Amino acid sequence: QHLGNIANSYRAGSYLTRDNHIAVKEFRPFLSVMEGMGETIHAQMTDLKESEMKYRSIFENAVEGIFKTTVMGDWISVNPAMAEILGYISGEDLIREVKDIKGQLYVHPEMRYDFLKELSDNGRVQGFEAEFYRRDQSRIWVEINARAIFDDHGKISVIEGFIVDINKRKMMELELRQSKTQLEQRVRERTHELEEETKKLERINGLFIDRELRMKELKKENRALMGKLPKN
Repeated sequence: QHLGNIANSYRAGSYLTRDNHIAVKEFRPFLSVMEGMGETIHAQMTDLKESEMKYRSIFENAVEGIFKTTVMGDWISVNPAMAEILGYISGEDLIREVKDIKGQLYVHPEMRYDFLKELSDNGRVQGFEAEFYRRDQSRIWVEINARAIFDDHGKISVIEGFIVDINKRKMMELELRQSKTQLEQRVRERTHELEEETKKLERINGLFIDRELRMKELKKENRALMGKLPKN
């Protein structure tokens, strides 16, 4: 009965139950082993709970979006930052409303295949950039870092990863590209203008040269005519 009480206590999750008043002394060594086992389990469970609390704190308070999905695109879990990045009130709202990751999130759905192929080939993806739709259908650029968890058959079963909002960076890159394009266009236009001005100056210079040559010829002809005139 005493041993049964201890076993039931362990089954209920209480691992520190002691009963030193067991009547049959032959069971006392066994009782001692059970008590030691209970203390070990209790310590392990305490450590596990502390680890879970730390993980939960990181998961809930991280500024990066944290997600876990199946390879088919079904959500397993998302953290609040993930929901916020994509414009949802909570992770539960995101999971409830987005049923098709490829079709609802990816602006260019074919990039989902590129992501999965890289994940399948390498087991992880780093710095994968994609444009996503937010809840209000506005667009946002994100960077994905993820790893694959494979099943016993070597196929991807679960995907875990992080998403970072890089929209500001992409907008700055776009502005820089546009500025560069505009600058190159202005340089081409200015170069064309300078080339036209140069051609114009060359034409004018050519006219002056022709005029000078003509003046020299006229002077030469004038001197020749003057030499033929009779002298008084």
